[in-house]
Amino acid sequence: RLELQEQRKVIDGARKPLEEAEARLGVLLDDIAAGLDCDLSDLADHRTNRLPELLRPSSDVGNRLNDRFLLALLVGANRSAVRDVLAATLRKSYDHLGVLSSEERSRRLEEIDGELLQLEHREEALIRESETDGAAIARRGDADPAIVLLSTLAA
Repeated sequence: RLELQEQRKVIDGARKPLEEAEARLGVLLDDIAAGLDCDLSDLADHRTNRLPELLRPSSDVGNRLNDRFLLALLVGANRSAVRDVLAATLRKSYDHLGVLSSEERSRRLEEIDGELLQLEHREEALIRESETDGAAIARRGDADPAIVLLSTLAA
């Protein structure tokens, strides 16, 4: 049981397939580029020659948002090149890793969950059998209450 739980933790915590990570990278870049939405109305106002507050490094807003604004501007101006650089870095981190596909990962987790469920049922049956023979056995603190209850109702 402990080995199966450990296998489940390893599989559940495993990296996403590269294709999924690259797709997530695309969504991330879209979100960053969407952050370029800013108020540049001062540039169109003929009554002032001021830069919008966002672009003024000495302003509070400018100091807080300049890095984010510049990143959004960079991604917005050349999303494809930024994505290519980041995707190449991402691919390097996947070299020589045995990453499961999403389908294989789901299948394997279902398989392990099924085995754990069978073990839980067998354990409860053994406890019930021991209780019938007069030996009291304490259940694990993490025993599945549904299985214990179902066994109680079936008895």
